[in-house]
Amino acid sequence: MLSHPARDVEADRSAKAADRCNQHVVAPMRRRTRDEVARFLDGLEIAGPGLVQMHQWRPEASDPVAPSSGYAVVARKP
Repeated sequence: MLSHPARDVEADRSAKAADRCNQHVVAPMRRRTRDEVARFLDGLEIAGPGLVQMHQWRPEASDPVAPSSGYAVVARKP
């Protein structure tokens, strides 16, 4: 299971938030594009719905879901 902050979703807003966060932490946040995150999955079997924005990963119809500026995926070795 992987979740990762996105650099290519709501880029301006999430960049500002990441900059504020990184001013106060020891290990700074590194945001990546979808393609950059996908490289972590090379050779793995990806579960549905695949590498998507966090709020799109199997949401229940009754759950209030706000769009997120990050990606989520579940994968395993074949």
